[in-house]
Amino acid sequence: MRNFLLFLALLISLGTILAIIFYEEGGANDIIEANIVQNEEVYEPLQPRDVYTVAFYNLENLFDIYDDPHTNDNQFLPDGSKKWTEEKYQKKLDDLSKVIYQLGDDDGPEIMGICEVENLQVMEDLIGTELLSEYNYDIVHYDSPDVRGIDVGLIYKKDAFKPFYSNAYAVKDFVKTRMRTRDILVVGGVVGMDSIFVFVNHWPSRIGGKEATEVKRVTVAEIVKSLKDSLYQQFPNADYLIMGDFNDEPADTSILHVLGASKDQEGRLFNPYYALAKEGRGTSTYRRNWFMLDQIILSTSMLDVEKSGLNFQPGNGHADIYNPEWLYHKKDPSKGPFRTYAGNKYQGGFSDHFPVYINFSLN
Repeated sequence: MRNFLLFLALLISLGTILAIIFYEEGGANDIIEANIVQNEEVYEPLQPRDVYTVAFYNLENLFDIYDDPHTNDNQFLPDGSKKWTEEKYQKKLDDLSKVIYQLGDDDGPEIMGICEVENLQVMEDLIGTELLSEYNYDIVHYDSPDVRGIDVGLIYKKDAFKPFYSNAYAVKDFVKTRMRTRDILVVGGVVGMDSIFVFVNHWPSRIGGKEATEVKRVTVAEIVKSLKDSLYQQFPNADYLIMGDFNDEPADTSILHVLGASKDQEGRLFNPYYALAKEGRGTSTYRRNWFMLDQIILSTSMLDVEKSGLNFQPGNGHADIYNPEWLYHKKDPSKGPFRTYAGNKYQGGFSDHFPVYINFSLN
């Protein structure tokens, strides 16, 4: 691993590296060039910690109050159907910061994927809140082709994670489709002296019915698997985390069979949220039924207690949903998370999803 890092450092000193990722479609290979982010501080020593928390949170429509002429954000304007104001925006930022601040071991996650953010500015406003500003977070973000303009992103503590690679992969670059869905964000970085690649996802919704829309999520799952497998061929010693609001559950075809996220420790990917879903738990509700749509999937290399880097042991490690009582619907907890809006009716809550997190040890 040290030889790999020295080699990578040499490449970064040249400014960029060409990562060529192949995806086979109709017998032809598409070649995607991805720029490596130049970062001269990648190899500075990181602050040691006993617990290393990785999390994911769907923030439920974190929009600013300004019109973006290139997207359909009209609902979230002061004169829009939701009457979205500066006061409501600031309250939502403060509320979300309270959740993130207490995640994991009560000092915020070291790495956190997020979705349903309108742009870079709202992410900067979030990490600039009073509670989160002390954590010295930084951001990885790209604008996506989503019709409403909602994106995925990554925040991370600068003393805990050093990115050397980032790219956002658009679904339309891999398959012929009119589907304007969110990009797949891939961020590579260093934790300790080991490399890790984080995939942040927000897959197509179930609007129109689960079965009718399944093909869309299967398509994105195939692309994620292709990207991960291509990176694995180049970096077999790296760890891999695939997180997101998948709009599918751990036992669904896209997750279990296409992506190959196993319920046990066989194969290359392990999904600790399979067991939680089997218990009837979930991160979001529909008609008072719970669904485990938000998950963090990890490479089975992270289960090896002898390996350096992040380590997770089922039974000893901790993969969970963050769902304290105050995150539930105030009047009727069976309705699930206390959300910001129910239709156009302002609720004043946090999000319609609970966040998920894993506490790793750092070897």
